[in-house]
Amino acid sequence: MPAVARGDARDAVNVPSHGNPSPPTGCNSPSVIRTDTCSGNVFSNNDSGGAGVVRKADIHVSHPSPGCPPHVTRLDSYSPNVFVNDREAGRIGDTYGGNHFIATGSGNVFVNGT
Repeated sequence: MPAVARGDARDAVNVPSHGNPSPPTGCNSPSVIRTDTCSGNVFSNNDSGGAGVVRKADIHVSHPSPGCPPHVTRLDSYSPNVFVNDREAGRIGDTYGGNHFIATGSGNVFVNGT
């Protein structure tokens, strides 16, 4: 089962190179960023005060880099049937913007089987 994703910069998001490689425009270097927005009242863990659960349409932390304007994308893959505040829950392996993959999550809260 995939672990639930936690917001407030608690979990890592892998960002591949994206943009136009020739001529180089956009974000041409892979990076690791963090989750950002999340539920303000549904928490996945009680470590260090707990962390809100990432949900459909929440955003990640902006990832500026040379040649890459600061930008964010929204969570666009998620659990099909587990909801937090009437929005689908995010998990390890789910994506922001189709290609920014959630890489880490809770060590003991899981959503759906695979």
